[in-house]
Parts: sequence; C-alpha cells; structure tokens
Amino acid sequence: MLILCSPHNPVGRVWTREELTRLGEICLKNNILIVSDEIHFDLVYNEYKHIPIASISEALAKQTITRFSPSKTFNIWGVQTSVVIIPNRDLRERYNREINSIEIGWATPFGIAALESAYRLGEEWLDQLIDFLKGNVDFIQSYLKNHIPQIKLDLPAMAGFPGTWI
Repeated sequence: MLILCSPHNPVGRVWTREELTRLGEICLKNNILIVSDEIHFDLVYNEYKHIPIASISEALAKQTITRFSPSKTFNIWGVQTSVVIIPNRDLRERYNREINSIEIGWATPFGIAALESAYRLGEEWLDQLIDFLKGNVDFIQSYLKNHIPQIKLDLPAMAGFPGTWI
C-alpha cells in the first residue's frame, strides 16, 4: 500500500501529472493499492492545478482509495465528515465491511449538511481565504527579504503552508 498525500502536507507541494502518472505506473506494475489523502486539494493557488491520481486512468482509479474532506479548508473539523471514493466495487465492499465491523464511518445529518454547504456555497469564501493566505506568504517573504535576508523562503504551491525554511 502507498499512502499518497496530494497535495503534500506539510510543504505544500502540488504533484504534476507526469509525477502522478509515473507513480501510478509503478503502483500498477507492482499491484500496490494507493490511498490518496487529498484533504488539502482545494487549498491550491490558482497558478497550480491539483490532479487526483485516480483521474489519470481507469486502471489507477480501480486501484485507488481517495479521501478528502472540507474540514480543514472550511474550518469545520468538529463535524467529522469526510468523503471516501472507491470506484473498484470489490475494494469498496471490502472497505465497507471493515469500516462497519469496527463501527466507524457513520455520518451525522449535521456533518452531511455542513459538507454539502461547504462545497455548494463556499466558493467565494474559499477564493477570499486563498487570497488572504497568499497575502500572508507575501508578507513573510517581504519581511524576510527586508529584515532577515539570510533566511530564504521556498514559496508553496498551496495556500496556508509557509513553505520550507532553508
């Protein structure tokens, strides 16, 4: 099993289609299940594009469990609601049996409403959030350049991540 963090946390790296395709080829060749944690997929700056690994090919989709949630982006952790996408029917049935056997995975009506509201109505708020977070990174970059030039900031591809300090 490969656990993929896409985009990467904590450095804010957004994987390219070429990187994901190559990784997918390796996983397919070696029959490696991919669990793709895509919880930060919507916190990507406009000049970058998040590509779900399961969207690369049908073969990869059948070998991937994709997980995401609005909890971090929309600051609704308390509703404890997420999404799991498993296109492979056999894999999905095995997953559901395991989740049900340990009695987790039950969504609450409040959690479902919060998830749906975030994704249906939150676009304007998300755009403002990304602008605000990008402004924070711009401020840090300017401050370092003017006050502590020995510290270089690697600019992240994701909003909300300060980059790597070198």
